[in-house]
Amino acid sequence: MVLYSHEIGKGFTSLQTFSSVLGISGINQRAFKDHDNKITDCEVESGEDMLYPTANAIRQAYAETDDDFREAIERGENLLIDISVSYDGTRQKQGFTSLYGVGVCIDLLTGLVVVFDIRSKYCHACHIQKAESMNATDLAVWKEQHDCCTNHHKSSKSMEQDSAVILWNRSVAKYNFRYVEMLSDGDSSAFKAVLESKPYAYKAVTKLTINHAHKRMGTVL
Repeated sequence: MVLYSHEIGKGFTSLQTFSSVLGISGINQRAFKDHDNKITDCEVESGEDMLYPTANAIRQAYAETDDDFREAIERGENLLIDISVSYDGTRQKQGFTSLYGVGVCIDLLTGLVVVFDIRSKYCHACHIQKAESMNATDLAVWKEQHDCCTNHHKSSKSMEQDSAVILWNRSVAKYNFRYVEMLSDGDSSAFKAVLESKPYAYKAVTKLTINHAHKRMGTVL
């Protein structure tokens, strides 16, 4: 029941209403939260696990374009490789009040998703605790033990560039990739943020641009 509620984007109250309609007893809120957190952890872990075979497929595709690199792969060497990616970010809703955003890198050679990053300005557990009017001491103790879902404390507009900085700066440690070319739309804020973060020390990151008009035309059509 918790999985069903989770998959359709409903929370504890909706599940209680559904249980009432069916004439069955509902699950208590703490148990619902525990099960929902376990489901979320499994989904995140599964999503991360799916990206490792993708990274290997990308590595193999680049090996086919370079004989020396292919021989190194065959010897089992995990060489640092430079790849070109398309990057874009989107938010839960239009405007600058969105609570959630995601940034995605797609390899240009294979068309496969390399990696993604999710930004959140909202944590439902924190919202509930504040609503219960806990005193400052109890709230501080609770926060020390709480795994907060909020990982973005700046404006919604900055989610796209923050995700880009995170993805570029962990690319070597995660997959031994360097994203040396960024294909993006006309908004240069993410590219500028990546450049300022200097993810690869002396290796430059260059930008390829698709004009916003292309996106607008696609929407109209």
